[in-house]
Amino acid sequence: MSMSLLKEDRLWGLISCSNRQPLHVPHALRATCQTIGQVVSMQIGALEDLQAQRQRQSRDSLRKLLEDAWSLLTPQALDKFIDLTFTAEPALKIMADPQRMFQVLSNLVANAIKFTRREGRISVTAMVENGLAVMTVADSGTGIAADRLPHVFERYWRIREGNPSGSGLGLYIFQGIVRAHGGELTASSEPGAGSVFRVTVPAAIEP
Repeated sequence: MSMSLLKEDRLWGLISCSNRQPLHVPHALRATCQTIGQVVSMQIGALEDLQAQRQRQSRDSLRKLLEDAWSLLTPQALDKFIDLTFTAEPALKIMADPQRMFQVLSNLVANAIKFTRREGRISVTAMVENGLAVMTVADSGTGIAADRLPHVFERYWRIREGNPSGSGLGLYIFQGIVRAHGGELTASSEPGAGSVFRVTVPAAIEP
């Protein structure tokens, strides 16, 4: 999978209207987009580095990663009176770059908090299925429309949808991190009932 970043002119092509009329962009907005591009370039470079340097991976407790995510994100959940629960098999371990996997898990939970209504529910679980460590983040949030669900892992999908709340790069990057670990990140959703994001990576085999 190519991790090369879209060039700036292609990014502006995504932002411009479909009839290809000239787009006059304020200097401040162009500077902001250039800054975003630099950040994204760093993130994609990190993915390439992760693929090239697998020696950074170690056998880590998945339960510990979830506990760290819980400690970080519980205050945000409490602000919305969301019932946030974490459940993991105690001995479950994965071969992973712990920093990158924590980035994936914590951001999936943060997204769930963002799109879950007050007094909603978020359940995070981790278990072993057929030699794979399976992590799910299930929420009772707004859900994702059926016609948008197939596109949520595409680069810049929010910009193409005209959504001002984000670039649509987060899930694209997180999926790249998971795939670099030999796993997969998928999503299912029912509009109005919530979403489930599922991460699978190889479980660590004890020597």
